[in-house]
Amino acid sequence: PDPQLVLHNVRLVSRHLARQIRTCPELKGSFTPLILYQGEKGDSYQDSDGAAWRLVNRIPGRTCETVTRPSQARELGRCLGIFHRLLSTLDPDELADTLPGFHDTPACLVRYDQARETVEANHSQDLEFCRQFIDSRRPLASLLDDEAVLRPKIIHGDPKVANFVFD
Repeated sequence: PDPQLVLHNVRLVSRHLARQIRTCPELKGSFTPLILYQGEKGDSYQDSDGAAWRLVNRIPGRTCETVTRPSQARELGRCLGIFHRLLSTLDPDELADTLPGFHDTPACLVRYDQARETVEANHSQDLEFCRQFIDSRRPLASLLDDEAVLRPKIIHGDPKVANFVFD
């Protein structure tokens, strides 16, 4: 809902990654983060329809919609691991929460239960599979709420293969 918060996070993460890569000679040239370019009036542009745009560096290579070879899966995992390792030294409190409550599984489950009550009984196989899947895992919904188990960490929130560039 607030593109400026997203840009704030992109700016901080990109700068942090660039600093970290400079201290890791083995990564130079093999791991390229996004660079957010500054324009005359800041680092974003909002058009007349309210859409926000940003200008980032072009990373040469290609993207894939699906993993088709074990080497792609291996490289994707390596790259995601590097990303998380480099960001492990960035304080999560510096980043803005762009989607408050998005990772609050118990709250999502409450909204799911409310929505489920308003939907007419539909006995499609897909719907029944989803209901059984959720019901069988319901006891696990609050497992990650325990701060003794997990503390805030920075993660890649959408690590699908199409969000990585391969050379």
